[in-house]
Amino acid sequence: MSAEILRRAAMTTIHPSITGRAVGEHSEPEHIEPMAVSPRKAGVLLDVGHTRVYQLIGNGELESYREGRARKITMRSIRARHERQLAAARGTNLATEASQPRYRRHRRQRRKAAPTEART
Repeated sequence: MSAEILRRAAMTTIHPSITGRAVGEHSEPEHIEPMAVSPRKAGVLLDVGHTRVYQLIGNGELESYREGRARKITMRSIRARHERQLAAARGTNLATEASQPRYRRHRRQRRKAAPTEART
């Protein structure tokens, strides 16, 4: 039984990459933030839908580029839009950039039928 414990201890200290356990001063994996994300992740970060993400790209509010066939949106532009939205909520000068026209789908109002004359 003690041989099994020693073998397990040796595995964690010798081969932490194999066991998945970190050892030593680099015990916490470093979180590397991406410089650009997919439109789907950008939508999750901004809490908007897929269509709205592409509208923001078309309006120039989000910077994007193509990497092969994949579209990437820069985190810098996502943060900038977030800051503009906060500024607009606070009513500061940065709100002028954020005050771009919003696209809303207007509901069509039904035409009222012309009153019909009562037939006798």
